[in-house]
Amino acid sequence: MKRPIVIIAAVVLMASALPTFAQSRAFEVSGYVNRVDPNGNGVFDGPQSIDNVDVNFDAATGYGIALNIFWGDRISTEFAGSSVEPDVAFRANNPALPVLTRGQLRMIPITAVLQYHFIPNGTVDPYVGAGAAYVLFDNVKNFGDLNDVRFSSVDFKDDAGFVVNAGASVRLTQRLALYLDGKYVPVKSNAKATVITGPQSEAKIDVNPLMFAGGLTLRF
Repeated sequence: MKRPIVIIAAVVLMASALPTFAQSRAFEVSGYVNRVDPNGNGVFDGPQSIDNVDVNFDAATGYGIALNIFWGDRISTEFAGSSVEPDVAFRANNPALPVLTRGQLRMIPITAVLQYHFIPNGTVDPYVGAGAAYVLFDNVKNFGDLNDVRFSSVDFKDDAGFVVNAGASVRLTQRLALYLDGKYVPVKSNAKATVITGPQSEAKIDVNPLMFAGGLTLRF
């Protein structure tokens, strides 16, 4: 949790050192804390005696940074990236074997969004947007005993998808603003589980991150 504090502190220090800018914006840089609910689930074909293995994700908090380029008062393009490590749970779908093991899966959502700003020169500037997203996944780590579900490893593949966006910028000074943002990214990851004995098991895992961010924006 130290990294978001460092980002926000750096933005504040930069703002205090810069001269006053005009009210119109050329671009913005934002640092933020990101709360991500992956809304994920899926099912692997399990080995004998296990049947299927359910996969579920928990919400987690991370950090991120965004660059927003303005093409006029109302139209801009935001490029954003964040990092978060939600817990992922594996449960044997067998009443006789209520086995549950957990691990962590690092997600790095990268988005490019075209935004429309309703009140670009107002104290509160609400906006909506849509664009493209690419979500990077690391292998599951810090897990319990995957042997409980007869897997030796689980690998999630990166995926691309659509993103919808809404939020608001709240001006504090001519060059500093609050960053309040929400994004929804529906994607499916092609996940591969290596079974201890037997063939590999593959599945399409729904990972539909709902992301809420809050931080500080430096306007140029």
